[in-house]
Amino acid sequence: MNTVKSILLILMPVWLLLMPASSYGRHAAILIDADNGSVLHEENATHSWYPASLTKVMTLYMTFDALKAGQIHLYDTITASYHASRQPTSKLGLRPGETLTVEDAILALITRSANDAAVVLAEHLGGTEESFAVKMTTKAHTLGMYDTHFMNATGLPHQWQVTTPRDLAILAWKTMQNFLTTTRIFPRTLLLQRPGITRNQQIYRQLPRCGRHENRIHVRIRIQSHFRRPSKWQTPDRCNNGRDDKRGTL
Repeated sequence: MNTVKSILLILMPVWLLLMPASSYGRHAAILIDADNGSVLHEENATHSWYPASLTKVMTLYMTFDALKAGQIHLYDTITASYHASRQPTSKLGLRPGETLTVEDAILALITRSANDAAVVLAEHLGGTEESFAVKMTTKAHTLGMYDTHFMNATGLPHQWQVTTPRDLAILAWKTMQNFLTTTRIFPRTLLLQRPGITRNQQIYRQLPRCGRHENRIHVRIRIQSHFRRPSKWQTPDRCNNGRDDKRGTL
């Protein structure tokens, strides 16, 4: 037994030396120039990661692309399916058959990372979430995100849903390039990020006027109630973040 232990102790450091750094590295980073997309710094940028809620940036990209093409409109009414209503938190808590507008769903993704709103948009654009995920992957490869594969619109855990930091950087850059000036969602959200405005006030001011539509009033309250502690918000423009229990924060 002692001989076996001695052999294992000798082989262990050799095995560690032979392992590629990417196989056990827990940190990855990439910094790009937002003007031209050139890479300023990268570390493990091609290492595969689970995208977690950063998946919703691709869901938003697909939605903005459909808006720009005139396939859908911000005030189109969309309906929550049973599948959408069964999504785990974070969510709005939509019930089967409950309706909201495309704009409300977009804002729910941006401000609350709402899984049910993501699925409602996915089903509206793709018929089913699975079909939408196929379209997401195709669009990602068109953008140059060749190491990315989507299986859902939310980022909920799936072993085949993977991406890389470099691909996510491409997505963030392309989203700002293609939709920052053409989608009115962005000017409204970015201009409100200034000193003196609390997070609750920002969310309230981001949302469209609800009028007398009961469902939109519910959605408005649900989105706003996500941020219960007002705090000063002065930050640079950024994309999103996500967390996966196996990989940590992205």
